[in-house]
Amino acid sequence: METGHIVKPAFYIPYSKLILSKKNVRKAKPQKETDEELKANIRAHGVLQNLVVAAIDGTDKYEVGGGGRRWRLVGELIKEGVFPRDHELLCVEVSADNLIEASLGENHGREATHPADQIIAVKRLAESGKSIGQIAKELHLKDVRVSQYLKLANLAPMIINEFRAGKIGLSAVEQFALTDDHKKQVTCYKALEPDVQGWKVRRFLTDSFMDSDSTVARYVGLPAYEEAGGELQGDLLGERTYIVNVDLIQKLADDKLERHLKRQSKGWKWGKIVEGQYQANQLGRIASPDFVGVPEELTQRIASVESEYEELNRKEALDEKESERFQDLSAELAELGKQKKKYRGFTEAQKAMSGVAVYIGHDGKAKTVKGIVKRSDEAKAKSASEQSATEIEENGISESAALKGDLGLIFQQAFQADALPFADLMYDVMVMSIAVTACKQSYFSTNIRTQLYTFEGEDAMETKAASKLEQARENLSLGFLDKEKECEQFESFRALSKTEKSEILAYFVALSISNPLTSGEDSLANCIAQAIGFDVSEYWAPNADNYYSRLQKGPLLGIGLQLFGEQWVDDYKGMAKGKLVEVIAEREEAKAWTPLCFRKDRK
Repeated sequence: METGHIVKPAFYIPYSKLILSKKNVRKAKPQKETDEELKANIRAHGVLQNLVVAAIDGTDKYEVGGGGRRWRLVGELIKEGVFPRDHELLCVEVSADNLIEASLGENHGREATHPADQIIAVKRLAESGKSIGQIAKELHLKDVRVSQYLKLANLAPMIINEFRAGKIGLSAVEQFALTDDHKKQVTCYKALEPDVQGWKVRRFLTDSFMDSDSTVARYVGLPAYEEAGGELQGDLLGERTYIVNVDLIQKLADDKLERHLKRQSKGWKWGKIVEGQYQANQLGRIASPDFVGVPEELTQRIASVESEYEELNRKEALDEKESERFQDLSAELAELGKQKKKYRGFTEAQKAMSGVAVYIGHDGKAKTVKGIVKRSDEAKAKSASEQSATEIEENGISESAALKGDLGLIFQQAFQADALPFADLMYDVMVMSIAVTACKQSYFSTNIRTQLYTFEGEDAMETKAASKLEQARENLSLGFLDKEKECEQFESFRALSKTEKSEILAYFVALSISNPLTSGEDSLANCIAQAIGFDVSEYWAPNADNYYSRLQKGPLLGIGLQLFGEQWVDDYKGMAKGKLVEVIAEREEAKAWTPLCFRKDRK
């Protein structure tokens, strides 16, 4: 208690002139054991600490603001005849305006004042005109705690009373502050009684709210929501914020997404807002982008390099000059391929028969799915539906350049993974490659390389083979690479076990071998594939997503012709492509079918 609040220092007042003040902050009943202990102490030694009182205008009496329990217990002892009726108690007088904070401060350090009583005390001080800072200073509380108490002070009286009675905990009380509606608070309490827990109260009261961290809220942005007149409701501790006007923020999100769709669908046949990726997939087949606007010079250069590359690749052996040229062409093709990828996009023809779907992603950002071909449009598109079985067979099973490229990567990745266990064979490949290259007799695709056949960035795929290669890499003992000097690296490497060295050897040699799929029939790569019994079907099988949906209708019917015969083609050739994909992919024969480029009899 600050001395500036004292009207009269310690003096004695007869018990008969003291009454308990309604401003006394302690409303919660103390424990019976504590009362008995204090009463016994007063009986033996008297009241050892003064009471805090304020004069009652127009009378000779005083109201007790601090020390009410001691006053009550003295009254009991007077009735029991321990003290006389005019027994005097030591008191300190303060002004009536300061009796509340004096009462709360007087209780500091004794049996803890119940939070419900503190809440009421803070409310009364605020009503008297004191600021949060003044209240915090006088009651020795932090500003944030005073603010929280003020919010709790607006709870329905019933909630405060149940809290004081110990029927609900503080965590539940804090959740009731999510709404200022007393009727809703009481309804919530009665609905949950007797199991009134904080998380249940939160769920009950926020059922019609939206979390401010939801995808919709993040997409719209809280500033835009508030600028449109939206209201936010925070919990007592400031840990979570809720959107009160859910209809408003949903409209803002719809309008913003509609504008995004208008921009993204420009030039496409149609555009649609969907709930997510799954709903977008249900609209139809998602076409793969083609190459658009590739400069003629780049196209001609690729054709020229490929032609020369294939010519050298068909030779059984290359001299030194040819070997160097082959290496240069290989590197140039890789670089040209990267340049061409920059021109991946949808053609005007693709846009004319497909559309765009947009949705709000889990990260709160707009997502766009382009190139969706509806099943109705598939049926209208020019296809092989009217072809005879003979025409289909003559046309063969053609694959797009993008699909062929992906199949090539899948094949090489699977081949690398399959070669990992054959350390002895990889050792032979390495030694032979060094010897042949050193003697300059020929060029082999297994020439020791510093640039390995790895797949990263746009070429990276999540496949069974990729997982196997990644796991193998993680298990390699490559700690020697952390050494700064070459000699230190070498000594550290020498210290490895034979098994650890074999694993390193097998991994990096396997990644140095060229793709058997694009190498000559008698190439070393194909010899290795034969030696290890490589079968790509152990790592990959065609399904609707990775293969069949990426074919045109003609090739699909061609596969059906191979697997099921002419009658099947006649029965299904009128079916839309999307449905045809589902029919084929569900058949066990189709799951075991292998594209021609993967077969051992490929040409």
